[in-house]
Amino acid sequence: VYPGLIAADSLLGLIETEQVDVTRDHDEYGSLTPESRVIVAMNPDSDMIPVARAAGILTAMVSPDGGRLPGQGAVVRLDGWTSEDLAIEPEAALLLEWPRSRGRGSGGAQRAADQVKELNDFFDAAERYFVAREHDPLAKPDLRYESMRAAMNHEVPILVRASTAGQIESAAGWASDRGLRIVILGGEEADRVGDAGAR
Repeated sequence: VYPGLIAADSLLGLIETEQVDVTRDHDEYGSLTPESRVIVAMNPDSDMIPVARAAGILTAMVSPDGGRLPGQGAVVRLDGWTSEDLAIEPEAALLLEWPRSRGRGSGGAQRAADQVKELNDFFDAAERYFVAREHDPLAKPDLRYESMRAAMNHEVPILVRASTAGQIESAAGWASDRGLRIVILGGEEADRVGDAGAR
């Protein structure tokens, strides 16, 4: 007897067959889709769930991917008939794919800078929306920004996919400047930037 294992970053229930597009529900259209909820896309009848359970995995953090802000991850138990049965925390974290400089020269760095600017513009717009709603509760709600409220209020973390030392340092600095609570997901080169979180 041993404790159930936890899959910390998983696509369980989102992909059934890689070669069949209609069985792949991990990626929404568009780059900024924070309103996308992975728990709604999960297939509780997926053949992958009992396989994982038989291997000792009883709990999983299921995360969307694709795009810059792909949506809301969920913590699930791998036993249940419906998505509601599976859900432990249906909106456990907001996922963010941190920009990565690719290739040599200034082109990759400029693309990454443009993508960070796009993120900043989107988060700035969300902050303005929250202020507007606070002063006028009858203002039309925006589902995209409402879905970011818990993360921006530190009620749930922002999971930032970042692997290289440069990505991790950049993401940590961005979060510190914005006063956001993040958790690095991936972090292959985290040992090279051990003090980045101290900012």
